[in-house]
Amino acid sequence: MLYSNQNKLETSWFNAIPSGYKSQILNELLRIRIREQIVRYLISAEKGLKINLSKIIEKFSTLDTSRNFSPALYAYQFHLIQSIKSGSVQATIDAINQLYFLSDRDIYDIEFRIESILTETWENGFIDEIRKSEVIDREGNKIKIYPLLCFDLENYRNMIHEGFKIIQELESDLYDELTTYVTRMKLFRGQVIVGVTAPNVFGAIYLNIPRGHEIHIGYFLEHLIHEVSHLHLNTLLIHDAIVLNDS
Repeated sequence: MLYSNQNKLETSWFNAIPSGYKSQILNELLRIRIREQIVRYLISAEKGLKINLSKIIEKFSTLDTSRNFSPALYAYQFHLIQSIKSGSVQATIDAINQLYFLSDRDIYDIEFRIESILTETWENGFIDEIRKSEVIDREGNKIKIYPLLCFDLENYRNMIHEGFKIIQELESDLYDELTTYVTRMKLFRGQVIVGVTAPNVFGAIYLNIPRGHEIHIGYFLEHLIHEVSHLHLNTLLIHDAIVLNDS
């Protein structure tokens, strides 16, 4: 059973045991929720701004939730919500404009990709927020995060693909969970942070490239498994907050 009598997700779904079956259902439920949120906020913006948004509302009302959404859609959905909550007319109109001009290629992910950060415009706001963070490490170093520029990605791509193969051979449910949730590996060089996932760029794993003795498949295996667990948690949090922080 998926839902209890209170229309809440059954408690048996709230665990960290990999399941290809459950991850596919949870991912689609997330996409349905995202579609509903976008439409709801567009309707709210239409009323508040007193402009006709029927075309864009229709466009997003008919999103195909059986297909994987791109992190771009999650990023622009988050931007829309934040803009409306800020009360800024300019920011809200800009956010609506960004959504309106998304093509199917921008909205849906067809294939898994491994690339440097900041190769797509939807990342800009997310990377800016990371760079503004006041987090420091034990030595007092602040966060630095850079795109790879001319670095050769081929060696890293090969190790990541090999990592996927190892996981598929050893734990097929974990592999299914990875291929269900993860649509992008975004590589960077920097300090303080190693890996990042977030609900506002769902589907993307951001990972600092290894150095020296860390350059091996095990590095990518460790972080793939760790970060996909965060993505799985994100799909559960839409059904139950699980942990409530005071802040």
